[in-house]
Amino acid sequence: WGKQATIFGWKGLLLGHVFLNFAIPLRLIGNALSDREQTSELTAQSLGMSRSRVFWKITLTSIRPSLVSSWILAFLYSSTSLFIVLFLGGGPRFTTLEVALYEAIKLNFDNSRAIQIALFQAAVGAVLFFFYLKLQKKRTIESDRVELRCFAPKRPWVKMLGGLFLWGLASVCLGFPLLSIFVEGLDDWSSLDSGELLEAAITTFAIATSVVVLSILIIYPYLHYLYQVKPRGENSGWIWLIAVPQFFSSLVVALALSVFFPGVREISWLSYLAVVTTQTIFVIPLIQFPLREGFLRLSKERNWIAQSLGASGWQRWLWVELPFMKKSLFLSALIGFGFSMGEVISILLFSPPGIKTLAMGIFQAMSRYRFQEARATTVVLLIAMLSLFGLAGYWRTEMNNVLLKNLQAKRSGFSLNLERLDIESGEIVGVMGQSGSGKSTLLQALAGFVPLQSGAIEVFGNEISQLAPEKRKVSLVFQKPWLFENQTVLENISFGLKLQGLAKREVQEQAEQWLRKMEIEELKDRRAWEISGGQAQRVALARAMAVNFPLLLLDEPFSALDSPLKKGLRKIVRELARDSGFCGVLVSHDWRDIEEVCNKVLVLAEGKVCAYGTVRDLKQNPDPLVRAICED
Repeated sequence: WGKQATIFGWKGLLLGHVFLNFAIPLRLIGNALSDREQTSELTAQSLGMSRSRVFWKITLTSIRPSLVSSWILAFLYSSTSLFIVLFLGGGPRFTTLEVALYEAIKLNFDNSRAIQIALFQAAVGAVLFFFYLKLQKKRTIESDRVELRCFAPKRPWVKMLGGLFLWGLASVCLGFPLLSIFVEGLDDWSSLDSGELLEAAITTFAIATSVVVLSILIIYPYLHYLYQVKPRGENSGWIWLIAVPQFFSSLVVALALSVFFPGVREISWLSYLAVVTTQTIFVIPLIQFPLREGFLRLSKERNWIAQSLGASGWQRWLWVELPFMKKSLFLSALIGFGFSMGEVISILLFSPPGIKTLAMGIFQAMSRYRFQEARATTVVLLIAMLSLFGLAGYWRTEMNNVLLKNLQAKRSGFSLNLERLDIESGEIVGVMGQSGSGKSTLLQALAGFVPLQSGAIEVFGNEISQLAPEKRKVSLVFQKPWLFENQTVLENISFGLKLQGLAKREVQEQAEQWLRKMEIEELKDRRAWEISGGQAQRVALARAMAVNFPLLLLDEPFSALDSPLKKGLRKIVRELARDSGFCGVLVSHDWRDIEEVCNKVLVLAEGKVCAYGTVRDLKQNPDPLVRAICED
């Protein structure tokens, strides 16, 4: 269009730093908004305060520490940025402390000036770290807590704008770099050395692997000690030690290593050790987040149970802890790989001459104005990183076994609204409420018999809210057994197994196995009308669980039974959920059903959540309505 645009100078500096740091406020402020207690806001609105005043007076106050923490981290990362200033600053007139430190170390070989600048930067980082610690709220995350968070907006036009923003952001972050490379072209392939490119890729992955392994070997035992050995409440003061390296630039750490270990570049293995050590120091604060989440979900009680059964320390780690932590370990490894593959400073300062990684190749090519080589190397690095991000995204979908988001369903003028509910494998969530509160509507919406107005239902990462009931893989048990009276007990249990296309012999074996689990083997040839109510309910439960669907819905299955039968079936359902790993939702008016079967409790009133938490939490809830429901 006859116009020219440049990103060098202040424009480039601002765009580059915003691009790299926008995730910090999104994570910190987003988590603060999700985790805040909304009781005060709802109370203020009920007293007539407008939403805008509630936001300014209450919400903003509750998230203020996260706002300031975001500013501290963004300020820190921007002030210690090197390559954005070197490449986008537009020339030597933009010389930050980090650039001056780099020039003193690499170009002028002035260690005295470099140490002065590094000490000043370290002092600034220490001050920021002190204030950051002051702002951190002490909060505990219980492993058996229900998480109800509203991430999706309720208004369609807001949801549409949010979707456009996120897709646009993804296009800018991922698509634009590749598009710009191919638009500029890679016409002179003869100048590229494919062998050198392959060698750089191998070196990159070798260093990244070493960094990830070393980081996990250091941080995993430390977190294990904090969350599995130390008493609860005594680990919060030590966990922030892991975050210390974030507040010091990589050049400062690299300078400290070079001062203590001079001449590392002269010995090949020592130089690689310095590179791996420097990167490990900065990878540890990044990979601690998924590992901490894993340890918080693991909880000490699982290890205590294994220990009481005679398992040694290594057996508990191998058979209990490691299978539970494998997803967190995998995510941590991916994060470490992503950081190490893009790290340049440690390679630049410590690696022997002639050794380079993919990121180092891009830096050297751009410094020498060899843009063809820089583009080709960038393509290889982007493909490698996007592959890692794809693996991470796929694995995270497996972490929430059943997830309900912004659920809204209507039936006969009644509206049910549920913002968010996570159910982990082996957990059963109890749903309580007075008649007409929406309990049965929730179950029928999950099963697909009541259409959703909005929201999503994810089971093992698969969205099922638009599927027909027969395709959802959701089992349902009602208050009455509703057995097929023309069939025997064995045929009732085999019904769902036959529909899965299993061989006749396999169907027979699995059905008989469930007969044994329910202790009704002697009834297998009887018709449904020939057995008692308690026996029929066991058959209904066996029929629902035999198909091994990931989600089991129970609509007051014990209410028509006498006390001894209730107690036995409660125990069976609880044990089978724990052993089989399915997720369950139990609707009941009987508090004893909830107390003996469920991990979590959801209390509904007029189609909305009025309380959630563990059984213990609800017992101590001061809300009169909640207490009345629980006492009933």
